[in-house]
Amino acid sequence: MGWLESYFVQQIPVTGVHIYPLDSTAWAHPEAKAMMDRQYVYSPTIAVDGRSIVVGHPYSVLAWAPERHSSWTPLVSVQRIKSQQTAVQVGAERAKRLCQYRKATMGQALDIIAADGKYGNHRFLAPLKDEPCGVLVRLRCDRVLYGAPGSYSGRGRPRVHGDRFAFKESDTWGEPATIVELEDEHWGQVRLRRWDDLHAREDADTPFSVILVEAHLEREKPNKLFWLACQPPPDQAAGDQRVSDLWYWYQHRWPVEPSIRFRKQYLYWTLPRFHTPDRWCDLPPK
Repeated sequence: MGWLESYFVQQIPVTGVHIYPLDSTAWAHPEAKAMMDRQYVYSPTIAVDGRSIVVGHPYSVLAWAPERHSSWTPLVSVQRIKSQQTAVQVGAERAKRLCQYRKATMGQALDIIAADGKYGNHRFLAPLKDEPCGVLVRLRCDRVLYGAPGSYSGRGRPRVHGDRFAFKESDTWGEPATIVELEDEHWGQVRLRRWDDLHAREDADTPFSVILVEAHLEREKPNKLFWLACQPPPDQAAGDQRVSDLWYWYQHRWPVEPSIRFRKQYLYWTLPRFHTPDRWCDLPPK
């Protein structure tokens, strides 16, 4: 870790549960044609041909969210995503570095990496499955997963995949391992269901739990179904954490978004016109 990054991580308590939201953002450089490695990057700001695409540089942002509904998160690290890389690759590298650094100092702490649907796949979960931190990521609503293959029958090639689990086909879900109903001050009546030991077809060696969140059940038209993947640390089983706690922890992911906007709009993170802006990015987020 860089000195600033390691120094900041040392300020995080070594006990309790700590959530680290992971996201990416764009620094637009539409007119800087001499800058190296410019890319077409997604941005909420309408920029090119009326679409949410800008020409510039993408950055991976890893933060610490001590509060659930805050609009501010202290950032742990910022790194530019090169054109030869993906946001998932860089995000996994940053999360792995954080987990390894915290392993020596975390004491009784439980560290959780929380991310949105862009990271909800085996390419992100697999590199972190042996790290001393948990992972909570959102999953796309059209995913198809598979259960454990079961015991070997003794004939033919052993099965790699078990029963099919399609998010859009409720008859494939089977009985959940856990069902919890609760009242949330922000989400109203919530029902949580969890299924364990599922995996993607591309990677049967990376099992994880799936949580279905049904929010605002008191309304005539409840919210759309919300799917999460939970991968606990290696020294913990899937059922060691209550499903209500997992849902509560994932809500710490959102504060990273307004904190990025604040840094851009009021701390002028992306205002300077440097030819090589990477070193500058290490300063404003701290």
